[in-house]
Amino acid sequence: GMLYNEIPDRISDAALMVGAGYAVGGDPVAGWAAACMALLIAYVRTIGSLAGAPADFGGPMAKQQRMFSIAAVAFYLGVTPAVWHPAFGADESRGLIAIMLWVIVAGGVLTTVLRLRRIARALSGQAAHQ
Repeated sequence: GMLYNEIPDRISDAALMVGAGYAVGGDPVAGWAAACMALLIAYVRTIGSLAGAPADFGGPMAKQQRMFSIAAVAFYLGVTPAVWHPAFGADESRGLIAIMLWVIVAGGVLTTVLRLRRIARALSGQAAHQ
């Protein structure tokens, strides 16, 4: 059930985001930040459910959107010539993977805020009906 679904999901989130951060064109800080954000998003959903709100799997950067984003960038990088891959930073070691990780972090902040608002609304609605 929940235990055997959630634990592997959190491990895969962290492994994928941290791994992408250390990949060619990645950014380790962005990878760790994205991993932490993924854990926070799941934590907010779980705490909301435990408090009595419906489970909120909404985005804009829920697990399915995070996985799609990383997969889309990886696919693009795999099927296009290297000259099409932007590079930036002092040593030009950062690329699309780094950009996508920072997009995941920013989207994760928005997802967390929106989930907290929906959870608070659901819980206050329950309190009003008691």
